[in-house]
Amino acid sequence: MKFKTADLRENYIAKGLDENTIEKNPLKLFEIWFNYAVEKKVLEPNAMTLATANRGGIPSARIVLLKDYSEKGFVFFTNYRSFKGEQLEQNPKAAFSFLVGNVSKTNKNRRNSRESLVWGI
Repeated sequence: MKFKTADLRENYIAKGLDENTIEKNPLKLFEIWFNYAVEKKVLEPNAMTLATANRGGIPSARIVLLKDYSEKGFVFFTNYRSFKGEQLEQNPKAAFSFLVGNVSKTNKNRRNSRESLVWGI
């Protein structure tokens, strides 16, 4: 059976974000959305796409699991000798994003991994 990839697009109908009423603190907003995803039983709501780049700016992305978060940042674990560990050593800037399935919310963050992400073996 042949299908068009573009036809797989889900039509999300949502109220949208109102800048006048949305939580202004990004960490509190994340917590609201994360708790909502947990309540809705989204499969692995702590799964996030982590994007890194090497010294030359060549990007790479993979799925990692959020272990914790606070005002200090978002925590995930990695082996320092892994590919992503090497990239973070070369270039500590990273971005991550959460897709919470059918909940129709996304949360994107860009941070200096040395400042906000705890990583290690």
